[in-house]
Amino acid sequence: MPQDANFALLKDEVMEMLGDLDAALLELDKAPGDKELLNRAFRDIHTVKGACDMFGLAAMVAFAHDMETVFDQVRGGKIPFDRELLDLAFAAKD
Repeated sequence: MPQDANFALLKDEVMEMLGDLDAALLELDKAPGDKELLNRAFRDIHTVKGACDMFGLAAMVAFAHDMETVFDQVRGGKIPFDRELLDLAFAAKD
């Protein structure tokens, strides 16, 4: 498969994961302590990171890794999932 076709597949996968992340964030706005939603958001970010890593998109990988770190801290109870973090997550996703 040509590189352009592979990159198109990457783009499709990333857009799908970002759409799911958007949905999870909207649900987290209503239920900020929902562990399953936090795990879902983390998995979406992790999948985006992995897809970008396959294509050597180092800046995207680093950015997604930082988002993963924040969500992992939320999942571990080290920081709260509040309005400020929700707004930052939406901005980062965009």
